[in-house]
Amino acid sequence: MARRWQVLFVMLAVAVVARPGAPQAGPPATPLYDEKADAQKLINAAITKAGRSHKNIVLDFGANW
Repeated sequence: MARRWQVLFVMLAVAVVARPGAPQAGPPATPLYDEKADAQKLINAAITKAGRSHKNIVLDFGANW
């Protein structure tokens, strides 16, 4: 019985030591949104265009976090 515990302990020690480390971070992702865009200017342009054509605006926005 003691031999079984010794084998189990060795197997557990090997499993702990042999486990893979933390995953490596990949290269930084390319930004999804234009970081230099002037949001207020784009919104005002959309409002003007929608007003001329008597349409509503759907404002969908995001950010590079």
